[in-house]
Amino acid sequence: MATTTTGVSVSKVIAAMGAAVAAGLMFYGLQAGGEHEVMRTWALVIFAVSLFATHALPEHITALLVMFVALVADVAPANVVFSGFEVGALWLLFSGIIIGVAAQEAGLGLYVAKKILGRVRLTYVRAVILLVIAAFLMGFVIPATIPRIILMMPIALGLAQAMGFKEGGKGYTGLVFAMGVGTFGPTFAVVTANLPTMVHVGAMETVYGLKLSYSQYLLYHFPVTGIFRALALVTMLILLFREKETRISEEDSPVMTRTQKRLMVVLASALIIWGTDVWHGVHPAWVAMGAAIVILWPQAKLISPGAFKEKIDLSPVLYVGGILSIGAIMIANGLDKELGAFVLQWVDWSTDSDLINMYLIGLLSIAICLVATAPAAPVLLVPIASQISLATGISLGAVLMTEILGFSTTLMPYQGPPLVVLLSMCSAKVFDLVRLNLSVAAVMLILGFPLSFLWWRAIGLL
Repeated sequence: MATTTTGVSVSKVIAAMGAAVAAGLMFYGLQAGGEHEVMRTWALVIFAVSLFATHALPEHITALLVMFVALVADVAPANVVFSGFEVGALWLLFSGIIIGVAAQEAGLGLYVAKKILGRVRLTYVRAVILLVIAAFLMGFVIPATIPRIILMMPIALGLAQAMGFKEGGKGYTGLVFAMGVGTFGPTFAVVTANLPTMVHVGAMETVYGLKLSYSQYLLYHFPVTGIFRALALVTMLILLFREKETRISEEDSPVMTRTQKRLMVVLASALIIWGTDVWHGVHPAWVAMGAAIVILWPQAKLISPGAFKEKIDLSPVLYVGGILSIGAIMIANGLDKELGAFVLQWVDWSTDSDLINMYLIGLLSIAICLVATAPAAPVLLVPIASQISLATGISLGAVLMTEILGFSTTLMPYQGPPLVVLLSMCSAKVFDLVRLNLSVAAVMLILGFPLSFLWWRAIGLL
């Protein structure tokens, strides 16, 4: 992390500046009285975004601090401040954390990866393809990116060693990125697989009352955000990091334990119910909660007795609850209309091309993600979607889905916390990850956006 000459991190300096601006606005808003609640809301949003974007404090502490300030400064009533905790996406994350810990304890991710990877004699190209496929498929099973990276990175590192790739070299880098980036980028096609998508869909429900089913979301994003992005990732990994392997040691075929079998039944059942929600209408969060209850049930013995106290980290739940609440506060106090008017003032929307407008929405989403990072971007994007929809004539649903297409096109590692975790678990270089991200982003902008446009036209979203 970059530091100043006094040793203070640049991120903390930026966070302090943002907090100072927010404090000034908040003081002015409090002095002016009740009619300036929009000013106080601006202060709260600037304060929240400056802390979330710079990671100056742990995210869960920032979320609690933001909600505390909102209550003490009378920015919004308690029922609005805590409304984020009523959204299904929050409980989807809560349940996903429990499922992830159970899978990690049982070694299920390791088993699945070894089983898939042990069936083919590997070259670099085959290894990259299989790692990306395995990472993508795990997004359907374990609904949290960081646990998936933690579970599956040992497989990529072991393969790199078995194939004779030097640590930090091209082949090594390609394999660890295939696993790490493969479990992050393409899985934005699965609503339960990434924190930013859960925040975005949760904010849609909070702000507009729009409930998107698991299968609907998959229909919108699986062909391009999922499959095409995975193909773009594989292509770039081959072009940028291909290296001739020198040796291959065979992995012993793993045997599934009783715990893994029972846990697989629970997860497969949840996946079937998720995929058929268009018929039964049960929210994905309640399906995940049911799976979590089965896992936590003492007699099921699918997780260790002390895991809930010792291994399950619920800080992301506070983080997401705070993020969703900020969006609700913005709507309640009319800040979404002000922010929408500001965006509309500076963006020259096309009057006759939905594709150009789709590009503009996507680029706006990418720009906001560069400042606020992917998990926090929905806070700013969802509230202005209705204004953009009115200005462009594109349906509200299509605007919201295009925003996801935009902020899932990450350019820099800091935009996605799982990418930072990826770098911390291997010897790959930051510059190489930036090169890969920029390359995949270029492919998505040149081909991915038009393909999404055509697909959404075909299915009636646009």
